[in-house]
Amino acid sequence: MLLASLGGRVVVRLTRSGIPRLGMMRRRILRVAIHGHGKRHRGMGKTRQGIDERQHHHEGVCAPSAIQRFVRLAHCPCPALVTSVKHVLEYTDGQIMAKVAVHLNLDGYTDLPLGKVASIVTYLEMRERPRLARAAKPEGLSLERLKGDVERYRALFNRIGEPWLWFGRAVISDAALLAIIGHPKVEAYVLTDGARDLGLLELDFRKKGEAELAYFGLVPEAVGKGVGRFMMSEAIRRAYAKDIKRFFVHTCTLDSPSALPFYIRSGFKPYKRAVEVADDPRLCGFLPLDVGPLVPILGKPQVKKASTKKVAAKKAATKKARPAARLSKPRLKTKSA
Repeated sequence: MLLASLGGRVVVRLTRSGIPRLGMMRRRILRVAIHGHGKRHRGMGKTRQGIDERQHHHEGVCAPSAIQRFVRLAHCPCPALVTSVKHVLEYTDGQIMAKVAVHLNLDGYTDLPLGKVASIVTYLEMRERPRLARAAKPEGLSLERLKGDVERYRALFNRIGEPWLWFGRAVISDAALLAIIGHPKVEAYVLTDGARDLGLLELDFRKKGEAELAYFGLVPEAVGKGVGRFMMSEAIRRAYAKDIKRFFVHTCTLDSPSALPFYIRSGFKPYKRAVEVADDPRLCGFLPLDVGPLVPILGKPQVKKASTKKVAAKKAATKKARPAARLSKPRLKTKSA
């Protein structure tokens, strides 16, 4: 039985029926979701068959709090995908197991749970500097080093990557991003004409003797004008200005179709292929729903609810700002003559 990791370590065991077992965690999650507590329920049974037999009976009586407890226990990245016992069962067989391991069909199709996106990744490398003529610098353009400007980095990253569903930097916090681009062995550059940012070039030298072309891209209006050749020429020159033995990059089928041929023409050679599966960043709120038109959304977007403390604070502020109601004077009743 072949197992392929989809975002986690391959630690699952298979039963004779081929159903992955998550042990105590799986059984407790399902008990909490169906019965609202983690105690063993009489007659529930430990097998998937026993759970299926009770699914319809408990579909309408599962409390929202039980679903929330399931979401917490399962560490669901997109809680909005789990709203009923049916979703709990699907999530347990789909999202949770996909996060641990899945049976990958190497001679056919492999179904993915809702809320997932997948791509084929091609890894490329060069072991020596290619003998290519240095591209001429376009008039009026220059490369500027980015040092800790997270806001500028994100704005350019989104302009370049949203049409292709880039999400590697969108799903991390500002602090995590700053730790990367602010690292002394990471060089992030912006191609600019003085008024607008047109391209992104990021080199990562954190691994000794190697350099990674972490990100490379142009905004849509700069594509097809020869700017990319200049940026790649600069990337190779700056990478081999260091003492490296290997320069590598990877691209995937979510990227522009011209990316892979461009890397090969630049001197990179493919050496490995992989399947990447991840949570759809649009459903989790990291990217707008209208980006990545070539990758249809399968699932419902996550709806973020305000915390109890925030709601209480908002009510208190509204009550404080509200003007006091005017008290009307009581009318005096007059005795009729």
